[in-house]
Amino acid sequence: MQIYCSDLCLLGGRLDDNIQQLLSLGFSHLELMMEGASWDGFWENEQKRKSLLSLIRSYPITCSLHSPCWDINMSSESGHIRDASLQSALASLEFAAELGCTHLVIHPGFCQTRRFDRATAQRRAYSALETICQRAEATGVRVAVENVGHHGTCLYSYEEFIHLLDGLGPHVGYLLDVGHAILNGWNLTTAVQDMAGRLFAFHLHDNDGVTDSHLPLGKGIIPWEALLREIGRLPQSVNLVLEYNYDTPLEHLREGKHMLQALLSL
Repeated sequence: MQIYCSDLCLLGGRLDDNIQQLLSLGFSHLELMMEGASWDGFWENEQKRKSLLSLIRSYPITCSLHSPCWDINMSSESGHIRDASLQSALASLEFAAELGCTHLVIHPGFCQTRRFDRATAQRRAYSALETICQRAEATGVRVAVENVGHHGTCLYSYEEFIHLLDGLGPHVGYLLDVGHAILNGWNLTTAVQDMAGRLFAFHLHDNDGVTDSHLPLGKGIIPWEALLREIGRLPQSVNLVLEYNYDTPLEHLREGKHMLQALLSL
């Protein structure tokens, strides 16, 4: 079980600066968000792709990647957006394979308004996941599908999400975002138990139960001791990713890491 740090907290910064700052805090396992100027055109521009690979490999880190998620929706009502979103995920998967990542995070999609048909959106998302799964098996990269959305935009109920990956191959599993789960009224202990066999990773952050604020651990309502006890019972190793909001004071990341180490005896 490894503790990772997402560079969401430094969103918009230069990739090399982000890595150096998180390394200075004592994190050698990082989850890099493929967003912002550093990543723009990362696949279409071969020289940029090679430069990014060289840059990341130059640091003593193990990393996972979070595929682009702003302006992305694999279940969109627009075919153009669906196609672009899928191609973005596939390009991210290829890059993750070249980099040797531990996992790649994927958002399955959103239902942006109740005027659109959820069942249709779900079929579109599943079709995209089937394509991603086939490519994941060929590359060997583990794809972690994240529970996303709240206040009506969530594409899946709890029951639908825990069965979302039924029929898909072993290279695709779950990333349980505990903050998103709380916003949708999920019981975290039950969620860990129900997804246990296919859990690859967690996004760990806190909130007040209303806003997706990505607060530091202990600054909201999430019962961390009970949740971490359940995580500690998992038979497999999972990646624990601290995913704090941008502009969070960086010392909170170190505090969060120490909290996890203490409660999990890592």
